Amino acid sequence: MRWFKKLFIFLFLFALLWFVVARLDVDRLLREMYHLRLVPVVIMVILFVVSFLLWNLRWWFSLRFLGKVSFWRLLPVLMAGMFVNNVTPFAGTGGEPLRAFHAQRLMRKPGLKVFVLTVLEKLFGAVVVFLFLIVSLLFVVVKFDAYPVLQGIAFLFLAVLIVMAILGVLLFGRLHWRKLLLVDLLLSGVYWFRPLFSYLQKFSSANSFRVYINRKIDHGKVFVGRWLGHKDFVAINILITLVITLVNFLTLYACFFALSFPIPFFSVVVVYTLATVLSDFSFSPGGVGIVEVLNVGLFSALGVPLEIAALVTLLNRVVYYVFALGIGYLCVLALHWKD
Repeated sequence: MRWFKKLFIFLFLFALLWFVVARLDVDRLLREMYHLRLVPVVIMVILFVVSFLLWNLRWWFSLRFLGKVSFWRLLPVLMAGMFVNNVTPFAGTGGEPLRAFHAQRLMRKPGLKVFVLTVLEKLFGAVVVFLFLIVSLLFVVVKFDAYPVLQGIAFLFLAVLIVMAILGVLLFGRLHWRKLLLVDLLLSGVYWFRPLFSYLQKFSSANSFRVYINRKIDHGKVFVGRWLGHKDFVAINILITLVITLVNFLTLYACFFALSFPIPFFSVVVVYTLATVLSDFSFSPGGVGIVEVLNVGLFSALGVPLEIAALVTLLNRVVYYVFALGIGYLCVLALHWKD
């Protein structure tokens, strides 16, 4: 059954890719590539570096509530976690247990508290993205008159999100995390990397690893309420997250400058948000294939020529994968050698 799911995902992504490629004007694509400007590309690379450094700053600030830890020693751990996030499905959360483990070793603090702070740090990002998602869906509902089906889907998705947010607030305190299938699937994905990390090798099976982490999550809910009660902790995390999100928008915006194509910044915000969030709900590891197709499709719906949309998406994602997969994998190997 597992091979069937993989085959289905592969065929689906291939069909989407073919749908886009078959409509490309290759001559125009090559002309646009020839006129690509180097300076905005360099700026985009710098923005990616800034984004990862800010993410590490947010994590470092959160962990400082437990004790001292080196900012630069956390950075390769963050990048290793980024790699795992991009090779496991489900909203890019597979790397958090790995990050928490290595941070706990650096700080020599209780692993449970480190894990809770690591998850909290990631959740601040989810809260900010959720707010941008609401705004983006409203934009689609109001502005995409030429695509009534897309408008209807956006309106339905918006209504579902609002209902889910209300129910989530009401039920969060009563939720039993062990009963969440998504959590178990995420932990099973992390356990797949058992040969690379010695701390996973002490668990005889994926189930024993899931039971251990779920027990830690249950205990960690006590600490969540305690840290969320610190106004400085919440305010600074939200502020850093907003800056990270803005920098991520600018990385995509810089690609349009590289191709000398004018586009409203808010359009980039909408497309980036929708593509990122929708890819997180896919089974595709790191949203690969889904983000690219959604970017191209949504930009085309906003009037961007297909060739420009394809080049912008390709340029942005290639640089992102160099960091997340290339440098991230090197960090995974470095941590493995230290073990």
